[in-house]
Amino acid sequence: MSTIRYLCILVPFLLGVFPSLTQAGPILSGVLTPSSVPHTATVAPTTLIVDNDPLPPPAISPNTVTIVKGFIAAPPPPPFLDVFFSVAITGGITEYLVTEIVTNSTGVPWDSYHMILGFGEGAGFTKSIPGDTLDFDVPDGPFPPFFSDVFGTATLLDEDEILWSSGIVPAGGTLTFVFPLDAFDGGFTLREFPVASVSVPEPGTCLLLITGLLGLLGFRFLPTKPDRKGSSEASLTVPA
Repeated sequence: MSTIRYLCILVPFLLGVFPSLTQAGPILSGVLTPSSVPHTATVAPTTLIVDNDPLPPPAISPNTVTIVKGFIAAPPPPPFLDVFFSVAITGGITEYLVTEIVTNSTGVPWDSYHMILGFGEGAGFTKSIPGDTLDFDVPDGPFPPFFSDVFGTATLLDEDEILWSSGIVPAGGTLTFVFPLDAFDGGFTLREFPVASVSVPEPGTCLLLITGLLGLLGFRFLPTKPDRKGSSEASLTVPA
C-alpha cells in the first residue's frame, strides 16, 4: 500500500475518532466594540488546552487572557466598556485565567466596579442566562479565587456578574484583576463599568458645619440693645 493511500485512509479515521483535532476551540480574539469608543482595550489570549473545564481544585487553567484597558474621560463617555471575544466552536468548555489591568482616566475616583458576561454590544447587550456554560467558573470554582490589588471584596451576584468593592481607585490610578472564566462556543461579550465614588463629609466636618449654622441662626435672632430714645436701631451722626 502506498504512503499516500495509507494516509488517505488513516487521516479520516483519526479525525472521526478524535474530533478535537479539527476543533481548536480557543478564544480567537478579543476586540473593543464600537459602542465603547473612546475607551481603549487590548486583548491577548493564549490557549494551551482545549475543553479543559471542569478543573479539579487546586488546578489552575494554563489558558490565559491578558486585558489592558482604560476608561477615558470624554464628553459624553459611555458608562460601560464592552469587549467581544470570538471563540471557536468545540461543543466543550474551555476555561481561562484572566489578568486585567485597568486605568482610571475619567478624572473622578471609583469606589466599585462591575463585570458582566453576556452577548451583543451597546444597546443590544443582553446578560448571559444561568446554565448556558458562560460564567465566572461556577459552580466548580472560582479557582483561583477572585483577586484585585485595590478592591478587597469580590461579590458574585450570580454566575455571570461580579461586583468589586471595598476600595478606592483614584483618578489617574491603575488596578489589577485576576479571575477565572469559562468561554462560550461561538463568542461572548465581557461588559465592565466603574462606579464613581460620592464624597461624604467626615463626622467632625459635619459637626462643625451644624455648629456654625446654629451659631448663625442664634446670632440672627438675638435681641438688639435699644438706644436712649428707645429705638432698636443704632443711629450714626455725621458732622456737617
